[in-house]
Amino acid sequence: RRDGRTFDVEEHGARTVHAQRLAVIATILDVTAREASRRRLEKLAAAGLALSAAQTPQQALDMAAEQLRSILPCDATCIVLLDHDAVHVGAISTTPGMHSVVAELVEAGAQWGEIAVIDPVIRSRDTVVLDAVQISATPHQESAARSFAGAPLVVRGEVFGCLCAEATTTERFTEEDGRHLRLFADHVAATLQHLRLVSSLETERNRLRLLNKLSHALAETLQVQEVAARALAQIGGILKSEIGLLFLWDTPT
Repeated sequence: RRDGRTFDVEEHGARTVHAQRLAVIATILDVTAREASRRRLEKLAAAGLALSAAQTPQQALDMAAEQLRSILPCDATCIVLLDHDAVHVGAISTTPGMHSVVAELVEAGAQWGEIAVIDPVIRSRDTVVLDAVQISATPHQESAARSFAGAPLVVRGEVFGCLCAEATTTERFTEEDGRHLRLFADHVAATLQHLRLVSSLETERNRLRLLNKLSHALAETLQVQEVAARALAQIGGILKSEIGLLFLWDTPT
């Protein structure tokens, strides 16, 4: 371009004869937007593949925050998780020397309804892209004007978190960025739901295995004191307790 910036083109040419000389007539098409979208989709696919390697919900959160910085042109990412009206930071990723204002507000005790950029994401259950926005907990709290993009984490119609991207300069995010962010947020939500189900099933399986082991140990004797001792030993091992007490109630005669 005249200002020195490069752009993607697609060229279509055909041979011809001009003034009795061989020539080529070519059409040059600016495909910068299309190529940018293609590269972004490739990064989304790579991020999804990276998430598939996560073995725990926390690993997935950390990977998602890191991968999001490669998908959107941002300086900081933050994943905020909801627990009823309470919120906490699930993961943060920033470029060197940067910080997440949203994460700082949450860690300072602000509720999601008090953070102006998160509130519309949670209430609308849709992607929000904001430019030159003041990210603060109250109207009187000052912060640098920056760009923000957020998408809800939704499972079975319930919002349980927010995927946030922040930039220190304005005009960093486009509506196309918002669509890609929503695609990634949906993938993150599905991954977290899957890992939580796997973790829950594994916990339940361990409980059943321990209960089965306890039942076998108790069935090997009919002596009250021996049953009590074995029960305490098994339960103490399960709970990793240092001291165990078992009280027997004798009905008065």
